[in-house]
Amino acid sequence: TKTQPTYNSGLVCWGADIPPGLTAVDGLVIRIYEPFYDPQTRKYSELPLTADINLFAQQIVRFRQWMYDRGYTNHPLYLSEYGVLLPERFGFTTSIVNKFMTDTFNYLLNTTDARLGYPADNYRLVQRLSWYSTVDPGFNGSLYTSLSNVPTQPPFELSPMGANYQAYTAPITVTTSVSLTELAIIPGSVLSTSVPATITLRAIVGNAGNAVTPTPVTVRFYDPDGVQIGADQAVAVSGCGDTAVASVTWSGVQAADSGRQVRAEISGDGVPTQSRQATVVVANQQQFFPRIGRGIP
Repeated sequence: TKTQPTYNSGLVCWGADIPPGLTAVDGLVIRIYEPFYDPQTRKYSELPLTADINLFAQQIVRFRQWMYDRGYTNHPLYLSEYGVLLPERFGFTTSIVNKFMTDTFNYLLNTTDARLGYPADNYRLVQRLSWYSTVDPGFNGSLYTSLSNVPTQPPFELSPMGANYQAYTAPITVTTSVSLTELAIIPGSVLSTSVPATITLRAIVGNAGNAVTPTPVTVRFYDPDGVQIGADQAVAVSGCGDTAVASVTWSGVQAADSGRQVRAEISGDGVPTQSRQATVVVANQQQFFPRIGRGIP
């Protein structure tokens, strides 16, 4: 077509859309229509952006910022589909596709951000990815090529992009990096008039490694005097930022416990012993605030 389609028609969205809360009617537009075609160079001026690592990185950061602004920092981010879909005749040769693949893999595996990243995955921005496509001959970047008369049926052989994928992933070793990412006291405080009180201690265990097989972890909780609360808690966490929750109920909390610290500890085979502390709060006063909002029952 020679004209830019209108987003408002609702016909140009291929699965991804503008996130909730934004007023924009168009997402990122990469112009491949006239007059953006340069007849002198016979190139589309913005088309290379579809395989540009800098734009890719900017988009990841923008989405993580959107998550941060809405309280979703402590959630994983999955790239359910990405790649270079435009065909080679538009200039996206095998070498360009493979470079984009390698550059994005390096970025996704190694880039961290202490403010925007996911704490359970050592603050990486993205936890899982899926390269598109595997065997779709209708788009560029397929990892396999069919040897049959039906282009989506076996037998298959690795394409040049598949060979690049294999060469990148084969040397990656299986790793486990378990950490105790959080210890919370629920509720955060109790009134002195309600003691002795019962509270819940909750620990979150994360694994920033890449192992698919879950790693067993033992979680223990201790009161301010170092006495274990309840029995050992057994959890298991896979890599790529997987998390597991362990909790225990602590009864008999007294006013004298206010300001003292409880502790959670994790250990296991190949898991270094780690601990976190949280402070018990027994309040003498409380304040009430009105809650006003649309649709609140």
